[in-house]
Amino acid sequence: MSYLPARYKVSLFLLLWPVLLLSACSFRKVVINDPITPERITFIVRGQTSLHDVVAELGAPQQITHNTRYTLFRYTYLVNKSFTINFGSLLIFVAPVSIPLTIAGENARGDIFEVAFDRQGIVQDYTFRLHSPQAQFNPWPF
Repeated sequence: MSYLPARYKVSLFLLLWPVLLLSACSFRKVVINDPITPERITFIVRGQTSLHDVVAELGAPQQITHNTRYTLFRYTYLVNKSFTINFGSLLIFVAPVSIPLTIAGENARGDIFEVAFDRQGIVQDYTFRLHSPQAQFNPWPF
């Protein structure tokens, strides 16, 4: 490369730098279950909807709590988004050893929807126990 003029070296560096930078980046998204929105639960009517109707529409709950008076179904939705960049991998061309220099950001959100049934399996109450905004990628770690 010593035979290339300086302006070509700079141009080559400017072209390759974004590729090297992106190769050091990592985006990850983990989703557990489907989100339950208010539109998905319009079929539930207190005192009328049965346990079987809820399971047919929303699927099996993640947690069931049962005692002598009621049964509680808990549906959970979780999403975790993370961003990582390892500047050490960019130094592999100039440093004799790979030095890990990692910056990461992470954002997690979740929803919890609960349905309470009486002994006969009829809906008595339902609520969003936790309803958080959507998770977003956060490249800034602070």
